Amino acid sequence: MELLLNSLLKSGARKDRIKGKLFGGSNVLKTELNIGSANAAFAKEFLATEGIPCVSKCLGGREALQVRFYPVSGKALVRSVRTALVQAIPSKASAPNPNVTLF
Repeated sequence: MELLLNSLLKSGARKDRIKGKLFGGSNVLKTELNIGSANAAFAKEFLATEGIPCVSKCLGGREALQVRFYPVSGKALVRSVRTALVQAIPSKASAPNPNVTLF
């Protein structure tokens, strides 16, 4: 996150014009680690520490989200992905799943 912010500033962005939008933080996999919650907490803390206002968020839950972000307008579209479509990433390398589209 620090590298991303520094890269934006180096490219001419003004920090007083940067706004944050947070999406995700779902605990999709049923584990005790609650990785999604930890990621969401980190993202909120990072924005607060850097003084970047969070203008929109959709965090938590148990379902994966599909996010489409349009950088020119700042518009973001979010929708829930049915849990049945979400699969755990196998621990061993395997052939790509043709039913999963990464974007």
